[in-house]
Amino acid sequence: MGRHYFESALNANRIVAERAADIAHVLGRLNDVAPLVPGLQNPGLGEQSIFLVGLSLGGAVATEFAAMDQRAGAVVNMDGGIFGTRIGHPPHIPYLMLYSSLTEGLNDVLLPGGAERQAPPHAAHLNYHDISILMPELRFFGAVGRTDARRFIEERNRTVLDFLNRNRPSQAELSKN
Repeated sequence: MGRHYFESALNANRIVAERAADIAHVLGRLNDVAPLVPGLQNPGLGEQSIFLVGLSLGGAVATEFAAMDQRAGAVVNMDGGIFGTRIGHPPHIPYLMLYSSLTEGLNDVLLPGGAERQAPPHAAHLNYHDISILMPELRFFGAVGRTDARRFIEERNRTVLDFLNRNRPSQAELSKN
């Protein structure tokens, strides 16, 4: 059912495709802009592999970009769908899918082979956003799950950082480029 939902969401698919194209555009111009940044010591930024982390629609944008551009090195999708123009053609890179309790499993059939997935108990979509800490009254209105917001965000950050560190290219791989 998830795939049919994503494929029929024409406006969301267009937005995701355009935002992924925006990422490609920015990366294509980094080498022009980098010399203008005082103290920047890293030429060739536009050719390096990048890690993408996105929440909600941002997770869909990260997935779409990774499916279309070889500069993507890993994706973390925090409770986002699989919208875009490449539905059914997942990226072949390390991928972490973080679900909320209500969306658990929705993307599973569309995830890349070997994708990691987690669905913390009692988590709602907005728990992945820092707003869950800044506005505790959201819990009263049911906009966030029953999980402790501060602990959830700390665990989210640890999970994402651990995933990215495990999938970071080695110095030998970096020096080849």
